[in-house]
Amino acid sequence: MIFFNCGGIYDWTEHHLTDETSEVTLYIFDSHRPIQHKCIHNSKNIVIIDDGKLPPIDQIPDDNDFELANQDEDEAEDEFDAEAIAKETDLEEKRERPDNEEEVSRLKKERIQIASEYYSSYSTGASVSGVMYQLAVELNR
Repeated sequence: MIFFNCGGIYDWTEHHLTDETSEVTLYIFDSHRPIQHKCIHNSKNIVIIDDGKLPPIDQIPDDNDFELANQDEDEAEDEFDAEAIAKETDLEEKRERPDNEEEVSRLKKERIQIASEYYSSYSTGASVSGVMYQLAVELNR
C-alpha cells in the first residue's frame, strides 16, 4: 500500500496489515512531522520515504525511551538499566554502552529529553510531489 501525504503519524504497527504474518508492505510518503516513532523502528513491513531531513535513527525515540520519560524520577533511577540504552536491535552498534553511573545517568537524561521533545511540535517537510519527482530523477524514470 502506498500513502501520499498521510499515514505518517498513525501507528501502523498495531494494525493487522503489518502483523508478522502479513505480506503487505506500507510505503509512506508524508511531509507532516513528526512521523510515528513505532513506524520508523519497524523495518519489516513499513517503509518511510522522506526528504532526508528526518533525524538519524538513534535520535528518534523508541518505546523504551517513552517508558523512561513516563516513569517517576525515583522509579526511573531504580529500574534504569544500562542495557536499555543499547537495545537488542541494529542500534547496538551505534549506541555506546556506558561504563559508569555518571555516564548511565547522562545517557538516560538524553534519551528522556529526546522522547519528551519528539512529539512536542508539528511541522512539514518538503512536499511529497517534490520528493517523488526527485526520486524519479535519481532513478532515471
